[in-house]
Amino acid sequence: MVGIVLLTTVRTALVASLSLALLVFVTACRHPPSLSSKWGIPAMEAEGAPRSIDVILLADNQLHHLYGDPVWLRSGFTDKFVPVAIRPVQLDVYAPDVLRWIIEQYGDKRPVIHLGDALNIACTVEFEEFVAIMDTSERGWVLAPGNHDGYYFGNGHFAWSEWERACQTADAKGRPMTKDLFVEAYLQTLAKQSDAPSAERNGFGFPGPETSDTVRWEIAEGHPAFLSAVAWEIDRERPWRSYVVQRLDLTLPTPPEGSQQNGTSIIAILLDTNQYHSAPKLVPLFGVRNAGGKGEFLADQIQVVDEWLAEREPDQITIVMGHHPYHLLTGDARKAIDRWRRQGRVRLYVSAHQHHAQYFVHQSGESNWLELNLGSTTDWPPEFRSLSVSSARGYDHQVAFRMVRRQVHRLWEDGESPCDERWEVGTDRKDFYISYTDLETPDPHQTQVALMNTLLHSYEWMLRFVKSSPDNTAWPGSTGSDAAVVASILTALDDSVHLEGKLSMLRQLRAFEAGRTVVDAELRRRFRRCQAMWASKYDLHGARAPNVDDAYVLIPEE
Repeated sequence: MVGIVLLTTVRTALVASLSLALLVFVTACRHPPSLSSKWGIPAMEAEGAPRSIDVILLADNQLHHLYGDPVWLRSGFTDKFVPVAIRPVQLDVYAPDVLRWIIEQYGDKRPVIHLGDALNIACTVEFEEFVAIMDTSERGWVLAPGNHDGYYFGNGHFAWSEWERACQTADAKGRPMTKDLFVEAYLQTLAKQSDAPSAERNGFGFPGPETSDTVRWEIAEGHPAFLSAVAWEIDRERPWRSYVVQRLDLTLPTPPEGSQQNGTSIIAILLDTNQYHSAPKLVPLFGVRNAGGKGEFLADQIQVVDEWLAEREPDQITIVMGHHPYHLLTGDARKAIDRWRRQGRVRLYVSAHQHHAQYFVHQSGESNWLELNLGSTTDWPPEFRSLSVSSARGYDHQVAFRMVRRQVHRLWEDGESPCDERWEVGTDRKDFYISYTDLETPDPHQTQVALMNTLLHSYEWMLRFVKSSPDNTAWPGSTGSDAAVVASILTALDDSVHLEGKLSMLRQLRAFEAGRTVVDAELRRRFRRCQAMWASKYDLHGARAPNVDDAYVLIPEE
């Protein structure tokens, strides 16, 4: 009898388990809802008077500090389970050049909205380099924090000693950038933008963070501004509860001549989806979040947005933006967005985090709505978007959103192709872009040695093509020529040289590259950007292979 009961229990449990597995499978395979026909998806751009300024949207450049001490999250073994634990070192070194190109080419005409993951480990040195690039924008920039902006490798507030080692620099200036420090430093960048000569033209008037840790600032009434309001809290005891939320006025200041502009205001609200009730951790158990897996924002931030939306104009069009996609937010955060969408006339949610450009259609009761999810400026294909709002002449729809996807390599192809095929690192070289994928060791020290050797090889490769000018005075150590630098690199590559010796040489090479004058400056810019393109492309595939939209392949003779 006991055996029969036991058998029945086991059978019931097995059936229940299979049923649950089937339910999960069916749910995962379910088609997303279709966007209602009330929404237009025209093949051609709808004609109509512009209602907003044109802005640049970008995210997820994840600028990475390479020269810290080895940590276990950067081992070859870990990378097998967490593919973004390690990227090609050429991508870490040269991807900032892609971001810089975007800002230089497009930030001179449009303000830039960055939707987070500016950093990777969350180190102060990463933030400083990021700001130096973004400040080249002539029209100003703002940012909504991502999970990598204030949390260790984008996961959580933990592993303090490892976090310190990962951020270490030779001059001891590098340190972890916890969420409170990130919010404070970001507010200071806004203040510096307000002090810049172009601040009046850009509409920046932010006076800077006050001495209080909980503050709200709004532009004076009647004063046109791109950044119109900021609210924040800096919690030193619980850094994960710190946040910054911003309101942007995208309304076109002066209607085009002859247009029937109706004065509709276009407002964007930048959420901080990385504000947590409890410190996020690597392993999300017992109600604890992993910042990379779940976004959250709390009641104090929600109250600010509620008040801003309560002050809205009757015909105001509102766009809400945040780093995490809607489906990766906590239930309370989703409820807040749902309420804002219904009561505050929020027309669009814009997010990032996934590193793959896409639209999400969401169903809410009888209606559905749209989310734009941005791709990454670093991972393949490096890209960004422009966003503007206009009326839709000849359509029944009230408003048209223009959200143009701009892939960097396509923009280059539209002009003169910047890449010489001789610059591509061969698969037979030790610094082939994805050679790190052969690493299987769980030892972070061995992994770091291998990565630094790859980086040393890559400097030698660059010196083959990007020659120093005869009047260059910035030389590492006792060298005085490119040939001498290459000889020093080969010495540092020897197995007898310990990790610290390799790091010392690499720090000198980094300073050398930053300060040296070259024979052809444009060739250097193109070379660096092309290295990032190849590294990003092959990192996606895990092999050297054509991308699906590559049009040409050269076949070798047998």
